[in-house]
Amino acid sequence: MKLIKKIITVSIILIGSFPQIYGSEQDAIISADINRIIYSITQPGESFMPPLNALFTPKKYIEQEYIHHEIARAKDYTITDLANKLSSFYYVVDLRGDGNCGYRSILTSLYMQNIENPHICEHLISLVDHDFFKIFYRYNTIFDHRHYQKMLYVQQLKQYLLVTLEDIAKLSTREEIFEYLKNDYIFDYGMIMFIRYLAIDYINENMPTLLADGSMDEDLLNEQKGLLLNWGTLLEQITTNIVSKSLPIVITTITRSQRLPNQLLIPFAQSFAHSYILFLGGHYEALIPNTPEILELLLTTPTSMDELS
Repeated sequence: MKLIKKIITVSIILIGSFPQIYGSEQDAIISADINRIIYSITQPGESFMPPLNALFTPKKYIEQEYIHHEIARAKDYTITDLANKLSSFYYVVDLRGDGNCGYRSILTSLYMQNIENPHICEHLISLVDHDFFKIFYRYNTIFDHRHYQKMLYVQQLKQYLLVTLEDIAKLSTREEIFEYLKNDYIFDYGMIMFIRYLAIDYINENMPTLLADGSMDEDLLNEQKGLLLNWGTLLEQITTNIVSKSLPIVITTITRSQRLPNQLLIPFAQSFAHSYILFLGGHYEALIPNTPEILELLLTTPTSMDELS
């Protein structure tokens, strides 16, 4: 089952080389101009990969990795080790590898957990409703048009994200969520850039605090802002920490050895959700936990950041 986005009857009509989504009375939430811009940036047709590629049980995922990539041997861990790490998870979601897989994995883990924790979509809807327009208008340079036109574009994209999140909140299985989102490059782009811009804004608003603990200097933070600004730049651990603080959520990264610590770990009481992501062979994927208690199984800390290499 796939819900229809609010009043939208989805029909795909080719205009040039990109699809246009029209409303029930030919009123588009997303205009042809915005669709063209986002399609040209994300290029979903060029890579032959949708935002979400496959939904695996841990067993199937391990078989896939072993047969096709031999990551276990190449990355110096055993299939048993990987099986143990994934035993507390219900699904591994393979993601499009276009440089945004880290951000996509954080978000996908959240979407998929909304079935057990409906407050996740409630919070995301509230966050988009309250902050999207001002944050996106402030930092986005892609919609670099006249003031009125840019306002219109940002407002349309905000509305698109809201109706999509509302639809996700109504779905009752992870399979339905996967099918609903797997080809939606507009929602994918909007949400990824939104959390990137939130992280930039967090750095700007909290620079003195971030510099105070001595682990980061101003040049490093400015470099991170530059990376966050651009579609397709990789998620780094420092960036993960800042995204964690800006949403705010707890993010657990599972690597080939152990759990990677969050340097800016926030108390559970101050977070609205917990996102789980897997980092193997230079690629991030989303993890969907079996139970909320799984963090207790992941409290070992790696001895070196080299484990990410």
